[in-house]
Amino acid sequence: MTLWYNRPNLLTLSESARTERPHVGRGRLTVFLGYGEDTGKAAAMLERGARMRAEGLDVAVGYLAPRKTVPDGMPSVPPRRSLVEGQEYFELDLDALLARRPEVVLVQDLAHTNGPGSRHHKRYQDVEELLASGVDVLTTLNVERVESLNDLVARLSGIAVRETVPDRILDMAHHVELVDLSPAELRVRLAEAGNPDGFMALRQMAFRKAAELQPLVAPGPVTERLLVCVGQGWENRRLLAVGRRQTDRLNAEWTVLHVSRGEDLGDTLQRAEELGARVVTLSGTDVVDTILTYARQHQITRILADKSLGPRLASVEAEVDLYLMGSPSRSTPRFRHLGSLLVILAAGVVAYSLPDYSGTGTVVALMVVWLVMTRLAEHVRAQLKAAQRRQMDTAAVGELLQDLAGAARAEDVRALMAEHGRRVCSGAAFGFGLEPLTGDDRAAAEWALANGRPAGRGTATHSGARAHYLPLRNSDVVGLTGRLPSNEERRLLATFAREAGLALERVQMIEDSRQHELLAAKEKLQTALLNMVSHDFKTPLASITGTLRSLRDDGAYLDEAARLDLVDNACGEAERLSTLVANLLDLNRLEGGACAVRAELCDLSELAVAARDALGAPLELKLELGVREWKLDFVLMHQVLVNLLGNALRHAGGPIRVATSLHEGRLRLVVEDGGTSLTELEAIFEPFHRGPSGGSGLGLSICRAIVEMHAGRIWAERCAEGTRLVVEVP
Repeated sequence: MTLWYNRPNLLTLSESARTERPHVGRGRLTVFLGYGEDTGKAAAMLERGARMRAEGLDVAVGYLAPRKTVPDGMPSVPPRRSLVEGQEYFELDLDALLARRPEVVLVQDLAHTNGPGSRHHKRYQDVEELLASGVDVLTTLNVERVESLNDLVARLSGIAVRETVPDRILDMAHHVELVDLSPAELRVRLAEAGNPDGFMALRQMAFRKAAELQPLVAPGPVTERLLVCVGQGWENRRLLAVGRRQTDRLNAEWTVLHVSRGEDLGDTLQRAEELGARVVTLSGTDVVDTILTYARQHQITRILADKSLGPRLASVEAEVDLYLMGSPSRSTPRFRHLGSLLVILAAGVVAYSLPDYSGTGTVVALMVVWLVMTRLAEHVRAQLKAAQRRQMDTAAVGELLQDLAGAARAEDVRALMAEHGRRVCSGAAFGFGLEPLTGDDRAAAEWALANGRPAGRGTATHSGARAHYLPLRNSDVVGLTGRLPSNEERRLLATFAREAGLALERVQMIEDSRQHELLAAKEKLQTALLNMVSHDFKTPLASITGTLRSLRDDGAYLDEAARLDLVDNACGEAERLSTLVANLLDLNRLEGGACAVRAELCDLSELAVAARDALGAPLELKLELGVREWKLDFVLMHQVLVNLLGNALRHAGGPIRVATSLHEGRLRLVVEDGGTSLTELEAIFEPFHRGPSGGSGLGLSICRAIVEMHAGRIWAERCAEGTRLVVEVP
């Protein structure tokens, strides 16, 4: 690796490896890495920002410590001030930066913990959001703040560093600059340092970490697979740190494995995910056998585990390297079996005091057996508890999936999510959507929905919110108030949320498909309407126009009879056109719900006669009224009967039979003609359907709309004499 001086106290590493894998659609992260306070990181960052601004980029200072000075002309977003318990906090104003959207933002101290009331608990989360929005970020970081180096720093300096940054954040860095003191300054700092060896060790650590982050050549294919085993009572944080360091050094894939025996390692597993590991939780009666089985199945080349597993893990195949850490005694609580030991000692004392010493060995042997059986029973209980928990979780997910399969509306999906969620997390209340939310809760819900991660109460983002918010994929958000769920419950609820989100997307796809079908039907209707207008409107208009032209141009040469014939023809076509327009308006009004049914007792004989007279044409009507009165809207049903009789007259021209009867408590009205049978019986009620005799096809569509308004139905059927149209209403 080649290093060169960029300024007296700044070393820059080649960024060739990072440029080969740019973050598409994301901002670029540049980290100024140091190994102590006042080593020039902030000055180097400000100098780089000033150079970028001179090149024409829009650079803003997002946050600097109050004692730092912003260079002249450098735009700055003032830090947000808050006063909590008498202490003033200065925080990065993330919302102001996102609203302004500069090209580059300068942020000091990536590992800083934000004050109360901030959106995120840690500043690196603010930087993540800036990068996700497409803004480039320049930031500073001390090497002792890197999570995977935390245990080494504690051993070197004797100080436990609590504000750390997950290694995955450094993995996102496009460029790293190592800031080093000049030789003269380094000698002064070493002379002033209380622990010069520790100070130099931190410096070497910074060089090594920078080299790992930016190799001179692109990394080759993964050949090593590391398995880190964690468990209750082990030094899990140190195991994870060492595992991450080995991963960086070897360019390896790494997995963190927890063989569960009922304990909750939620915090450890979450830390493993932040460090970039693949997390796997398995169950098994034997921890070592489970580890070895997993290692064989996944071609693991290295195993890192607690020393308590050493004697049995030593039997692992030769091609797997084994690394053990910690003390074997740490895996077992110190006083776990003290009670059993006291019982054995007491039994031995009692047995020894008995006159017959032959029973002493028997009593002691029984106590030993009892102790062994107690330990085995405890182990079996833990395994049984873990198995029951997994079985319950699997059953809960299965029940939710079964119920979601039948959900047809978004409201049903939300109700099912809430119902099953309350079974998992009793005491919690579930709310959906953004509308009723304000303040921190709305901000947390919007962030969870936009970023696909939990936010709000119990998380590091918008922790001041009243509820814990889970995204249902990109479809919705659910808020949990009341009791905060445990880590196990959160994982199960997150699974519920994913499945509910998928169900919401499925419901939305069905709705979109239905809308597409409606649009297709609408387009078909519009096409039919245009065809009808081009024919049924054009024909009468052409006839009327021709008649008027004849009267205008040739009226002097026509006798009275010819003129009357032309006028009669024009009047007939005008009436036909008027009827067509009226039918269109009626159909539009009926389908739009502008009419209401006003039902009253009607004389069906009077209704039939009025409909015949309204036709204004000679018509032989045969009435067979088994039911003479019924509760109907006279005006609307009169229109139905007029259209039905007109249709029969147009197709048959002979006697028309109108009959009424009672069928299962409903009125059945039949209009039957003696002419030729109609074809396509199911289609004749569609708007603009054109039968053999032509016509607009609106009359029967109006009939269907009116009958459906009466909660009835209408259909056509063939009979021996011709066609029968049947209306049935309650």
